[in-house]
Amino acid sequence: MLPTYLVQRRWHFASLTRNRLVNGATLKNWAPTLAVWGGVLGFAALWLLEPVPTARVDIYQNLPVVGGYWKAKLDQAAQKD
Repeated sequence: MLPTYLVQRRWHFASLTRNRLVNGATLKNWAPTLAVWGGVLGFAALWLLEPVPTARVDIYQNLPVVGGYWKAKLDQAAQKD
């Protein structure tokens, strides 16, 4: 008779399992990495949206320190037209 094997499926992603996610230490170790990736993705999204006029008016002009750059840029473009 052939041996039978029990196949167990375990949920995991990049060595993270449910038990490790419940443990706060693993999440604390991954937090800086996830924060950096989130910041990079946010910056990339803003960089890709820069040519869109609606993004310039709604997002970039409302930035506290550098918002005037896009306002002046849009005013100059309006004067050229």
